[in-house]
Amino acid sequence: MPPWWERFPARWEQEQQALRDQGISFEIDPAALAAGQLILRLTGFPAEHPIELHCTYPVSYPYFAPQVVAPSLELQRHQTPSTKQLCLLDRSGDRWLPATDTLASLLAEKLPEVLASQPDEPDGDQIFEAKEGEPITVYLNPEPGSFVGFPAFALEAVGERGSLRVGVEGFRPFRATTLEITNVNGQLIAFSDARQQASYPGPQVVQGRWVRLPRRPSFGDAAFYYRLAIEACSDLAQPAWQKPWGEKGPRVDLIGLLFEDEMTWRGAAGNVIFVAKTQEWVADGKRGKVETRLLRAELESRGNYFLRNPSAQSLSPGVVSLVGTGSIGSPAAKLLAQAGVGTLRLFDGDVVEAGNAIRWEIGRAAAGFPKVQALHSMLAHNFPYTKVAPHFVRVGDPRLDPANSARLDAAIFSNTTCILDATASTRVNQYLAEMAQLHSVPYVWMHATNGAWGGLVGIASPDPARCCWMCHLFYLEDGTIEALPHAPDDDVIQPPGCLDPTFTGSQVDLTETTLLATRVVIDQVTASLTGAQPAYTWNVATLCLRDEQGHPQLPVWKSYVLPPHARCPNH
Repeated sequence: MPPWWERFPARWEQEQQALRDQGISFEIDPAALAAGQLILRLTGFPAEHPIELHCTYPVSYPYFAPQVVAPSLELQRHQTPSTKQLCLLDRSGDRWLPATDTLASLLAEKLPEVLASQPDEPDGDQIFEAKEGEPITVYLNPEPGSFVGFPAFALEAVGERGSLRVGVEGFRPFRATTLEITNVNGQLIAFSDARQQASYPGPQVVQGRWVRLPRRPSFGDAAFYYRLAIEACSDLAQPAWQKPWGEKGPRVDLIGLLFEDEMTWRGAAGNVIFVAKTQEWVADGKRGKVETRLLRAELESRGNYFLRNPSAQSLSPGVVSLVGTGSIGSPAAKLLAQAGVGTLRLFDGDVVEAGNAIRWEIGRAAAGFPKVQALHSMLAHNFPYTKVAPHFVRVGDPRLDPANSARLDAAIFSNTTCILDATASTRVNQYLAEMAQLHSVPYVWMHATNGAWGGLVGIASPDPARCCWMCHLFYLEDGTIEALPHAPDDDVIQPPGCLDPTFTGSQVDLTETTLLATRVVIDQVTASLTGAQPAYTWNVATLCLRDEQGHPQLPVWKSYVLPPHARCPNH
């Protein structure tokens, strides 16, 4: 395909004329042009203090803005330290209007604002700019795939230097969690609320060191930051080798550099850069070359986690019992943990099959494990602010003796904020619904129809005077609740090696039911904890994903507000 300036010659002429109209002189880089890229070298702009500018048009211009680099400038704000690129637009670039904007208009409108917004400029606070913080760490080039969770800390409380306790999870890429930060006197400054020491076998918890820098550092690599650390504390010149993988494994020296940074727009707070020296054994039984590595670090805390959804903070005291972790229950487990429910109890007596990965939350890697244990492992690793309690048991199993049955009941109903029933078993539904009412616990149930053509979500209040799960069966029977669409009754399959036939249906359709049920549970938990009225005031909602001819359609939900049914024996 020809380059954009040949495909859109009128636009290229417009670009050049716009530059001339602004009094901007430019030269085309001939080597870049021969390679199929348009780079302009600008001079004489701004007129009062000309700046050397290199402007690169993207291959897909004009849909995306040109990149402007000022190689001779050293700005404190709105310039990428490593490349000298000027941040003339917000990082998303959405303020660029392809139909009307030009390089000339971008420079004329935004460059003066960038120059005037620097901290040493008297009118910097009056300049319009995107309200984006610019921590130095967003510009670094850490080791790909590396990660060190670091507790959020109050900079005024840290002192000058101290030690770290670090739980090491992987060597290459290096992955770890800083469990504790202590000062030089051994006083605890901050600790991780995302991981605990019990999560790591003994040798994997090692000592690291930290030092506070007098000012925000400039851009650099791992060796540069090691030098800064040693300048701040000469003791760090000698590695404090740790051996999380035993005597024959790699050894590491871990250092955190703490400093004040712009963490939010015009807002200063503590930040961290994390570096490591590592050394491995080589083939001749000797240690190899020491490698200096820059690691990606992220400040972790419950508060930081919930910044993206502040309303989820209220779910932290909530306890949800999820019974049934199959095709619609397993995504509910993930969604509830991701939403911030404080405690999630999982109940299922089934094992993951590789073939079921087509519609289960985790794929083939979980095959052979009990579903609740596979989910527990996944959730514990990814959603640290939810406590997950797995129970590998089948509700109603006749082999349970009275003592174990009593323990199961306590696990499901004791101190529970809401129950979500995803078993699609009439027997289990009735048992859980009636026991939930006995224990004054809100009960939510869901199921999908064969082929995932439809689904149903119901809410049963603990109030015995209101519509219950049994009522909804009578409403289904008498047609008050319309029949749900479903694939033909004979459209079931029995996968090789399975004991029972099963329904068909894809996860992308099944999850439509799960999403609503999860929203309802979150609403019930929020209402129970805050004393507010639930937002969802209906009793039953039905889903249609296929029309009468079985053709796919937009999801259609229909809700029903129902009184107790006249024939229901529970009223």
